[in-house]
Amino acid sequence: KAAELVPGSSSVYFPAGGYRNSSNGNTNNAGNYGYSWSGSSSGTTNAYNLNVYSGNASWGNLNRNLGFTVRCIRE
Repeated sequence: KAAELVPGSSSVYFPAGGYRNSSNGNTNNAGNYGYSWSGSSSGTTNAYNLNVYSGNASWGNLNRNLGFTVRCIRE
């Protein structure tokens, strides 16, 4: 296992899996960036995503044809 949550902790693990390039199917930025889709869409083609890189994080709004990971969130 790459990471394991401790019961009661607030830790979240975001792997730096990069993303699938929609033009050629190649993986881009693997090992450097982690991209995860949120559950919120933005229009008919875009959705919000979380970008994690070098100890930083930011929200994005990109086309859903990019191959980002999907994060399961426990309520």
